[in-house]
Amino acid sequence: MSKQKIFILLSGLSLILAMLACNAAAPKPTPTAANGLPSDTPQVSLAPSLTEIPTGTQGIPTALLTPVPVTNTLVTPTVTITPTPQNPLVTTTAYCWSGPTGNKLKYELISSIQAGTRVQLLGRGIVDGWWVIKNPRYNDPCWIQMQYVQIDLGYDLSTLKTFALPATPTATP
Repeated sequence: MSKQKIFILLSGLSLILAMLACNAAAPKPTPTAANGLPSDTPQVSLAPSLTEIPTGTQGIPTALLTPVPVTNTLVTPTVTITPTPQNPLVTTTAYCWSGPTGNKLKYELISSIQAGTRVQLLGRGIVDGWWVIKNPRYNDPCWIQMQYVQIDLGYDLSTLKTFALPATPTATP
């Protein structure tokens, strides 16, 4: 045999041995069970549990099969928060009167209430367009025009009483 053929034969044999050596370090496949999972994976199954129930008349216990359900459902509770309505808000600086003031009625001016002030609502005035509130400065009832007061949607207006006109004001000539 010529040197060239021996060289090619030895080179091919070396290549085959090198490939076999590389494959020898590869991880061995993990044996799998019938379900396709590796055999060392913990298995959870739906297995019936046996509960023995003695029978009083026969004296021979009877086995009762009770299935144990497996669920993967996560239940998240739903919490609904209902905000408590705040006291009404005076949106624009407004006057607080001893009664509703208009074309024919002129009641005494008690104070002014600054915009951004929360007030306690006492009721409605008998005259449309007026609220009766607790004056934040003097703690007495006073009348304020509805247009200057913002009331939260959840505020219960059904329990408010209706205020009659106070004592006759000074008439405007």
